[in-house]
Amino acid sequence: MLFTFLAVSYLPQGLARPSYFGCSTSRTAGSFVTGSMGASAQTLQASTSGECSLGLSSLSGGYTAGQSYTLTLSSNAPRGLKTQVSSGVFTAGGSPYSGTCHNDNSITSSQTYTWTAPAAGTGTVTFQGICGRSSGIYLASSTVSEAAITTSSPTANPMTSSPTTNPTSSPVAPSQSSSPTKTPTAAPVVTSRPTANPATWNPTANPATWSPSANPVTSWPTANPVTSSPTVQPPTSMSPTASNRACVVSGGLSGVKPGCKFEGSSNNFGVEWAINSTHIFVKASASTTGYVGMGWGKSMPGSFAVLGWCVGSTRNIQEYSISSRSVAGVSAQGWSRLSKISCTEADGKTTIEFLRPLSTPTGTFDLSGSHDIIYASHDTDSLAAHSSSEYGKAKINFESGESEEVEEIDYITSHSAVMWIAFSFLMPLGVAAPIFFRDCFPSVPGCWFKFHMGVQFLAAAFMIVGFVLAFYVTQNDDERFEDPHGQLGLSLIIFASLQMLAGILRPHKEEGSEQSTIRTVWKGFHQIVGAFLVIGGLINCSLGLQANDQAEDIWKSLQWVWTAIVLILGIGGLIYMKGCRESSEPKAHKLAMKSGTNINRKHETPRV
Repeated sequence: MLFTFLAVSYLPQGLARPSYFGCSTSRTAGSFVTGSMGASAQTLQASTSGECSLGLSSLSGGYTAGQSYTLTLSSNAPRGLKTQVSSGVFTAGGSPYSGTCHNDNSITSSQTYTWTAPAAGTGTVTFQGICGRSSGIYLASSTVSEAAITTSSPTANPMTSSPTTNPTSSPVAPSQSSSPTKTPTAAPVVTSRPTANPATWNPTANPATWSPSANPVTSWPTANPVTSSPTVQPPTSMSPTASNRACVVSGGLSGVKPGCKFEGSSNNFGVEWAINSTHIFVKASASTTGYVGMGWGKSMPGSFAVLGWCVGSTRNIQEYSISSRSVAGVSAQGWSRLSKISCTEADGKTTIEFLRPLSTPTGTFDLSGSHDIIYASHDTDSLAAHSSSEYGKAKINFESGESEEVEEIDYITSHSAVMWIAFSFLMPLGVAAPIFFRDCFPSVPGCWFKFHMGVQFLAAAFMIVGFVLAFYVTQNDDERFEDPHGQLGLSLIIFASLQMLAGILRPHKEEGSEQSTIRTVWKGFHQIVGAFLVIGGLINCSLGLQANDQAEDIWKSLQWVWTAIVLILGIGGLIYMKGCRESSEPKAHKLAMKSGTNINRKHETPRV
């Protein structure tokens, strides 16, 4: 049960405006940005449907130093806007934060900026726009090159002609003795063997067209064999690590078999990989006939993953951005960023393979260092909620091959248990004390109050523990804002805190005196809030179970049954209390007559 406590309806809508992000042009979609945004940090999302777009039509031909250009940042809905550039300066548009960074704090759908290009020789310039509010932050990014400077005399290809060749005359084949740039008509005489693999090197082949068959990812450069000395790129090699594993590839990954492996405990999950400075090749498998997935992140919310399944010859392997634990929070980003994809299913085992860049708009990770990895599988050929036994976590260093499985504490179950005890059991029990016990046991004055206070303070202790656990359940702040369970949970926490404070600071009623106005107001507030906490707590426990895709249906049904039982008992108790009070009055008078005390109906039991 997800019991989350911060609701977006209670926060200013501008809290997570793009202006809260620091100025930078190196951000990528999928990164979780904190820093100056503080508690309102969000995961940058790729703009896929016009949520954020840069209009750079004036720069389609590149930029010229010192010239001014107009550009537009737009969104398909009113959002806060932020525009940043790596070089040059903005001279108009938005609210200047610095010369290279402008914010538009008003909520709008479009903003136009004027940008002056930097000095000649600066090279490629990066523009980035961020659009969003607390409901989501989207990133748009584009690069613009410096306009080419043309000259009146084109330069001939230095690999095939002399630099003094007249560019306006027709090329004439030189004689054998007149120019060293002559292309030979026969195979060249090779006096030294290049550094290619001697097992596959062919000395009679033309080095201008020869490709070593041992290396599928490299080819001989097409330089003129007479005017240049070709250097053969060595075949792709695997670099053994300290653990005697070969994880890192010095060249391309095409045709390379994974050299490192991690094996998890859930569904016999295993992942093998090979990695270089720009890409990773992954082979993931599990004992399932459905999907297999692997993601980067400490937990599902805020992570990115690759999931795949196959049905016969049909394969479905895509990259996904994950914003919550529910299926609705798993958003497909497409397969176009992946290559070398394949999927096989045999003997009850599904295996997927893919080649992925280390950096995509969905998410980025580095070659070095230890990474938090999540993995999952399920027996359906579509997106579906997996059970806890089909899910696992690991820490993997893709460079060294070192890996370990991370034992996960089941915060969801722990959170569910303590919150159920607090709101579905202890609070209703505490409310029952003044209903059932106060006037029915006049011979034991004050016992109901002690019982009521003790149980409610115990409920508050469980509530605090559940509150802390909720932050481990939902590590992404925005996930706590987005559903009715979290919003109602916030209300319950606030009113439960006020109720406890009001109970401690209650106005006392003097024995034998009439009830004061402030006491009357306090009593009404205390009773109304108490009813809200009991009814709202029962309902929110049910909402939490509904929000948890891993919860069994039987628990969801039992919670609704328990809610009905408590409400029926509560209503019945109120009716019973009225009858109990009526019957207790004669008993109280008999006791008073025996003791010689004259009391009236209003003061038969102590009121505190």
